[in-house]
Order: sequence, then C-alpha cells, then structure tokens
Amino acid sequence: MKRLLCYLLAAATALSLCACANPDNSSGGSDQDGKVTISVWSGYPDQQAWFDWLVPAFEEANPDIHVELTTFPISDFETKVFAAIPAGTCADVITINPSYVYSFAGANKFAEVPDDLKELVESGIYDSAVVKECSYDGEVVCVPHMLSNAAWFYNEAYFEDAGLVDENGDPILPTNMEEVIQTANQLAKRDADGNLTNSGISLRITGAGSGTCEKWWVLLMQYGGTLLDEVSDGKYVAGYNNQAGFDTMRFYLRNLYEYGSDNFEVEHDTAAFLAGETAMFARESSVIVEAEKYPELRYGTFPMFEANIAITKSWYVLDNGDAEKEAAAWKFIEFANQPDSMVQFHHLSGYQPARKDLDVETLVAGVEQREAFFEDFDTIYTYVAIDEFQEIMVKMADRLMEAYANPDLLTDDDALWTFLDEMAAETNALLEDNGHYGG
Repeated sequence: MKRLLCYLLAAATALSLCACANPDNSSGGSDQDGKVTISVWSGYPDQQAWFDWLVPAFEEANPDIHVELTTFPISDFETKVFAAIPAGTCADVITINPSYVYSFAGANKFAEVPDDLKELVESGIYDSAVVKECSYDGEVVCVPHMLSNAAWFYNEAYFEDAGLVDENGDPILPTNMEEVIQTANQLAKRDADGNLTNSGISLRITGAGSGTCEKWWVLLMQYGGTLLDEVSDGKYVAGYNNQAGFDTMRFYLRNLYEYGSDNFEVEHDTAAFLAGETAMFARESSVIVEAEKYPELRYGTFPMFEANIAITKSWYVLDNGDAEKEAAAWKFIEFANQPDSMVQFHHLSGYQPARKDLDVETLVAGVEQREAFFEDFDTIYTYVAIDEFQEIMVKMADRLMEAYANPDLLTDDDALWTFLDEMAAETNALLEDNGHYGG
C-alpha cells in the first residue's frame, strides 16, 4: 500500500530515532527478578500525570509485570513509530490514532486482540463509529483508549465587558454559527485606531499537519457537512464541496475580513485563551486541566451545536514474537481501560475516555466546565478507516491555510466554489488511487 511504502521510506531515513528503543522488545519475556517487562510508548506528554498513577497501580495489581513507559512529543512519536514498526524495534504497546496505522494492520504487524477484549469492544460500551474506526477489514485490531471531542470555551470577563449578560449576570451565549460570528465581533477588543488587540474568537488558521483540517472539519459539522461521504460500503466521495463547505469557509473569512474578530497577528489557540487574549475558541477538554494553572481565569464551556467529532486513540500490541510479553501487554490494556482507570484518566489528563458507559456525574465531579463534553449528539464523526485519510487531511490543510490568507474569497462566490471543487477533486483523486472512490 502507498502509505506503507511511505512508512518504510521513513524508516530508512529515521533509524537514528530508534536507537533508544528497548533492545529486548523482541527477545525474552522475564527479567532476572522473574518479572515480565513490557515497554509502552505514548505521544501525549500531557497525560503524564495519569501514567504516573496508572503504572504503579497496575504493577501493584500485577506484581509479576514491570512497565517501562515513555512519552514523546506527538510529532516525534509518530515519526518514531513509523520507523520502528517496520524495523521491529517498536515498543510492546503503543496508543495511537487508528488511521495512522491501517497499513501496519494490513501487514499483520500487530498482535491479535484476545477474544474477551474483542467482545468488550463490540459490547456496546463504545460508539459504533469508534468500533468501526478500530477495525480493519471488519476485524477489531485495537482497543479504544481515549477520545478528543470538541466544545466551545469562553472567557466570562469578555462577555461582562461587552455587556453580553442577562439580568442575572450570566453570559448570553451563542446558539448557532451565525450568532458565534456576531458574538465574536462584539467580544473582540480593539485599540483607539480600530486595530484588533484581543480576538473575539481564535480560529486555527495556521499550523502544519492534519490538525488545521481537523479544526475546520469540526466547524463544518455545525453546518451539516463532513469531510467524506460514504456512498457505499468502503467507498467515499468528498463531502464538503457543497453549501456546508461554502458556509464554513465564509465563517472563517467573515470573522477574519468582514468583522476582523481574528487575524494572523494576534496570539492563537490554547495559549491565547489561557493568557486571556481571546474570548472564545473550540477545543478539546484537555484545556480544562491546563486552565487549572491559571486560577485567575474565569471561563466556561458550552456544547457544539449540531454534531461532534470523536478522535480516537487506541491501544495496539505489537506482534514481537513473545507470547509472555503479549499476554502481559493485554493485561495492561485491560487494566488501563477499566472504569476506575478511565475516571482517573479524565480527571488527571482532561481527555475523554472512549467508553460511553461511565457515570457522567462521577466524571464531571463538580467541575461544570466538563459538562459540555458529555453532550449527546445524533451524529458523531471519527477519522475514516482508510489508509489515505491522513494524507487527505494534510493536503486539505495546506489548501485551507492558503485560502484563509485570501480576503478576495470573502466576496467572490465563484472563486470560493472553485476553491472547494479543486480541493474536492484532489480528495477524490486520492480516494481513487487507493481504491476507495465511490463517485
């Protein structure tokens, strides 16, 4: 497959990253103390507090198993994994988005999920879209770990300063995307010359990789669209060269150029929100844990309007040819996904557990900002279970960032439709190259 070939090339150019891999991953199960040692890799350093709880708790419950856990910055982690799997030097356990590693699943690089865990995955405690994402050729190949979904964050002081409060002093929050635009304009702070100093909304308008596309996708959902429409089983077409895609692009362009509620000069994203330099943005629940470091920040959250995303990270066990290590690895994954572990995961990392059978009141635990992330939606989107999905998102991100910098698209309808059609043509070509085009 095309993606697998790319990964093999990455391995050839990035072997130096593998030098620190556990040299015993593929040989021997027990150390001199009679314990089985398993290595675990994660690309989420911001989950370290949970890992610091999880590993000792697991080892106490399983004194015959020792866990060596290493976290890497996400970009380094992905490069490392893509090089280490073909080289046979990967950790025994990784947690990663399934869409990144479908090619490796197809190449039988992962150990088969035990029957009891397969039954758990398919038992109904996970959303059906999550189960589909964690399957390859109809077979469960991993165990869902966490979700990243989205909600709106807002700074209470901005609403007070703009007079957007009711008779009780509570903020008057937007209820649809048009109201978001108008509210952002009222919240934005400008100097005497009208120059933006603090944004009314912080949009993801720069940044390499699929994240820029992902943030656009979440807002596209609020207009009733998505990236790919599945027209038959396993066959897709671009799902955004339509009115939903047009309205989403205009949402960005109107905020940037009609109202100037955001621009390319001000601070953006989580850093801007925590510093009090933006009034609103849409982001994952992990911001709540970061906000604990800023006690002076008064903020709230409210749910997305029409649909939401569930970006899945899942546990994989590498097929390293050691049955003892493999059994220990699955024990670790089972422990990490039990209800108590998932409650700790949410409280210590801020991210959402993948399980949907947990008690919401226990998860929220009196932190009202968490509530927006447990809203029920009729439609939940996950990454699409095809090899080329990441490439589609990266190429879309490149085009989107170029479009955000073009103010002419605000008023030129024909040019905007041409932009959407050209981006969709590239998406459809990638689908066709990989045998997944349904048009």
